Amino acid sequence: MRIRLAIASVLAITCSTAVAQEKPNVTPLPAVVSEPAPTAPVAPVFVTKLVLPDADGSQTHEYVLADFAVSIAAGMSYSGGDPRGEVSATLSLAGGLDAVLLQWASQATIAEQRSRKLTVTSNKPDAPRVYELDGARVLGLNLTGGSYNAMSLQVGLTTLTIDGVKMN
Repeated sequence: MRIRLAIASVLAITCSTAVAQEKPNVTPLPAVVSEPAPTAPVAPVFVTKLVLPDADGSQTHEYVLADFAVSIAAGMSYSGGDPRGEVSATLSLAGGLDAVLLQWASQATIAEQRSRKLTVTSNKPDAPRVYELDGARVLGLNLTGGSYNAMSLQVGLTTLTIDGVKMN
């Protein structure tokens, strides 16, 4: 029996040594050469600003706009009214709200509804640079709240001038 145990021990040691010395059969992978990831082009920063004067014109307040649109609809006056048409603008603010803008947008009293002469400027090269919105009066107001505040104004105008060209 001792001989069997001795032979079994030698076999066990031999087998474990053989397993430890055995090299795995590994196929090397080819090296992958990749080009650096392309970088996205950086968009130029264009800014559109609104300049709002106080009711008495003594001070101006400046706001950055997220969006700005103007609309001119031909007049349909058959009774000798003003044929220049209706002109309006939509101003969407990019930043927060303040008391000056809210007071002007307020429809609570006639004093708050006085028209103002607004100026919108843009530094975008393929767009008009200066919009003059004369006789601007707030017709509508949209406020959103939640994770951020936003304000959009619909403004009626008496006269619109774009880069020095009178539009109505």
